[in-house]
Amino acid sequence: MVLTDDPAIINPLRFLREREIVHFQRFGECLNILQSSITAGLTLNMGPANNPCADM
Repeated sequence: MVLTDDPAIINPLRFLREREIVHFQRFGECLNILQSSITAGLTLNMGPANNPCADM
């Protein structure tokens, strides 16, 4: 974004960067949930009804 001042380029790049940050955060939260479940000794059933990350 330093190489141009064209809004047609900057705005989509800004959106994609923000979206990538949110995805990274959500995957991190899901990983924490899974790691906590494994540490607690829970058996993971990744079916749709039992997916701990389904509400994210």
